Amino acid sequence: MVIAPPTLDEHQRITQLHALALLDSAPEPAFDALTRLVARLLRVPVALVSLVDEHRQWFKSRVGLDATETPRDLAFCAHAIHGDGPLVVPDALLDPRFADNPLVTGAPHIRAYAGIPLRTAEGHALGTLCAIDHQPRAFSAADLALLQEFADVLHREVRHREAALRARQAAECERARNEANLQAMLQHAQDAFTSLEHDVSQRKSAERRLADSERRLNAVVNDQTDIVCRFDHQGALTFANAACRRLFSLTDASIGVATWRAVVWPADIPAVASQLKAMSPDNPLVVTENRFVDDAGALRWAEFINRGFFDADGVLQEVQTVGRDVTERKNLEACLADATERQQDLYDNAPCGYHSIDATGKFLQINRTALAWLGCERDEVVGRLGPADFFTEEGRAQFSINFPKFIADGCIGPLQFDLRSRDGTVRRISVSATAVRDAQGRLLMSRSVMYDISEMDRIKRELQRLNREQALMLDSDLVGIVKLRDRCVVWKNRALDRMFGFEPGELDGQPTRILHKDQDSYDRMGREAYPAMQNGGTYRAQVHMVKRSGEPIWVDVSGALLSEETGETMWLMMDITTMKLYQEQVERLAFHDMLTGLPNRTLLMDRLGQALSQAKRSGDLLAVCFIDLDGFKAVNDHFGHDAGDRLLRVIAERLRDCIRGTDTVARLGGDEFVLVLTQLANHDECRTILDRVLTAVAEPVVLGAGQVAHVSASIGAAFHPNDGVDAEVLLSFADKAMYRVKQAGRLSVPFGGWRV
Repeated sequence: MVIAPPTLDEHQRITQLHALALLDSAPEPAFDALTRLVARLLRVPVALVSLVDEHRQWFKSRVGLDATETPRDLAFCAHAIHGDGPLVVPDALLDPRFADNPLVTGAPHIRAYAGIPLRTAEGHALGTLCAIDHQPRAFSAADLALLQEFADVLHREVRHREAALRARQAAECERARNEANLQAMLQHAQDAFTSLEHDVSQRKSAERRLADSERRLNAVVNDQTDIVCRFDHQGALTFANAACRRLFSLTDASIGVATWRAVVWPADIPAVASQLKAMSPDNPLVVTENRFVDDAGALRWAEFINRGFFDADGVLQEVQTVGRDVTERKNLEACLADATERQQDLYDNAPCGYHSIDATGKFLQINRTALAWLGCERDEVVGRLGPADFFTEEGRAQFSINFPKFIADGCIGPLQFDLRSRDGTVRRISVSATAVRDAQGRLLMSRSVMYDISEMDRIKRELQRLNREQALMLDSDLVGIVKLRDRCVVWKNRALDRMFGFEPGELDGQPTRILHKDQDSYDRMGREAYPAMQNGGTYRAQVHMVKRSGEPIWVDVSGALLSEETGETMWLMMDITTMKLYQEQVERLAFHDMLTGLPNRTLLMDRLGQALSQAKRSGDLLAVCFIDLDGFKAVNDHFGHDAGDRLLRVIAERLRDCIRGTDTVARLGGDEFVLVLTQLANHDECRTILDRVLTAVAEPVVLGAGQVAHVSASIGAAFHPNDGVDAEVLLSFADKAMYRVKQAGRLSVPFGGWRV
């Protein structure tokens, strides 16, 4: 440990220190307010105003320390008063001057120190304003600038007291000189008692000198800008200088009548009276602060240094007061306190956790938000625990890997951890930090910030799950998905490649024209789909498209507009070729005769209805012809049902060949068939077609195995609109006409029937 030597101006410094009566004086609000502000704004546990005399350092004001003094040999401040600027010790254990100092190795465990000398107007250092931390700390330039500002306030306080001291010393010297002169005058009067004229002359001369002295003293006092006044033991005003009279609007008539209570704000009188009552011969100096109303009616603050004068029995005789207006300082203190409170509130109640940790990973500082997340009080964690104590096993392993990297690099993050509070609540946090280092580059502490990202992490995991589900859906083998811009492929899934027979990547950037069977199909889909997708609409259709090989496929297409700005669209495509074939088979079974493949009665009635509607609009002639095979039963009986079925299939094919493309041939069942002949010019055109039918039916039918069958047909016809305008009516009319033909056994045109 290095002991600081005496200063070069030690004698003058000590003399001035004692003369200012600061040592062993009562606590004063001005000093205590400053130390509280230093502790709060610099966020240190200990702040001191230290005065260094011959053998000790005595604390005029202290925050965070119980001791009132320490030996000078141990004092950091004894070193600080040697310099012109601040003394900064980032880590006392690493500083050879202080490493084994009992104040470092034991209570109060000083680790970091910053002190600024407090000097008189002549430059004598009386002590320091200092900030002390129990943890290593690199005080920033901003910290030192703030400490210097507070030291400047104390400098003004000390110099104000110097001015008061000089005024008091001048008054006392003048009084002593006057008393000496009077004593000398009395002595001379006694010695020259025999000479009355000489005595009178001497007395008048002394009175003149006394008056001159009083005038000089009054001039000194009245020229002071500070308030100077005296009041007796009852508080009555006995003297007031010009500054006092101006400030409190006093006159000559006020002297001896007004009391100090008359100029003190009523609410402050009890506190001032209590402080003055504490004055004693051993403690004659009392500093008070109170509010008053100035001559403009404004409420202001003043500080008064009150010195009591006591008689030989210790009874108070008179109080001399030197005061000044400290409203500006009080306003500054209030502003600083308000700013400090706001800053502390911002720090403590920010929506994120702030903390600092030392090189061992222990908390040095932590705000309320972070403490709430931990479920702990500040004294339970600072210097005792670190963030890793609240991490999960995985988090602690991650911390042990990344903390050395942080010490080496000086910054890290954001890193994510699960933080488990004392009550078991787990929240996901994101941590970032930068390092504060000393002059040697060693880590003093971290500046760390934690964000609660539990909700964001939950949403992220949910999005990841949705993305996985979406990816599975997008890669479905059943549905092809493609995103288009300007009808060209921007993105597609693998199912689309497989559906159309393309290799991966082969469709990228290609126009969708290559998926359509022809230009008309491509254009038609564009005209129908894109208007339908405007304003949030969708388009859906079943489209005949082609694979890469040219093989046609049926595709169920559904599209929607993704962005009006980019014009991008999203399409879902499903190969429904198999379904279409099945649907056609089902429809064929539902609407066609299973044996011959001809339309059945259901499809016949549908087509007949459509043909009648067309005939009504066009006025064309339409015929419904009922056909019954003659001789079919004999074929069935003689050759069997298989042969009969063979014959019906052959006759059905011959009937298809006899009619036109606009006509219909249907099988109703057994050996009954119906023809619907449309757009006939006249009855003769119908006769021509039926003649072809009779001839075709009469042709021999080879059944196989050398077997041949012969059948004929009876035909009854009904015409629209002559015989009816309704499908059932026409069909019934033709059926009856056919039976009349069978009964007549001859061709009968007037009855609407023919027979071979």
